Amino acid sequence: MARQRLLPASLILSLAILALAILAATASGNPNWTLTEFPLPAESAWPQAMAADGSGNLWFVEVGRDQVGRLVMAQATPGASNGFSEFALTLGAWPQGMAMAPDGSLWFAEYLADALGTVSPGGIVTEYQVLNPGSGPLDVATDSDGSIWFVQSESNTVSHF
Repeated sequence: MARQRLLPASLILSLAILALAILAATASGNPNWTLTEFPLPAESAWPQAMAADGSGNLWFVEVGRDQVGRLVMAQATPGASNGFSEFALTLGAWPQGMAMAPDGSLWFAEYLADALGTVSPGGIVTEYQVLNPGSGPLDVATDSDGSIWFVQSESNTVSHF
């Protein structure tokens, strides 16, 4: 039977603060804001967490589809879904936070799969099981020497990979 977890309170709070900031800026008629949208190719993707690579491409996780997405800005057209690539993950992974490593690979957490994953610059996905079942890896960071750090919210730990 699949595990079910509630959204972490910090994630809900962060999303609420972001929504209020956007609402306040748009409601005030801030002339310095220009909103440009690039609709995702699939419904119910629930994009979250975002990182940019050295080529200016944008990467994000698609929680609702258990995928990592990439938007190649050189191929993107505002208002259209061109320029997107999607990389499938383990079904039920619930991908979360992400970070770009110095070698150009993207790292991300898989909250419900208790795993970390990476997508190479060439688009190869590799997933690594963490040692603590039920630990809920939630966010990832890389340091200057390429080390991978991550938090496991359910086991209350900061870990190094």
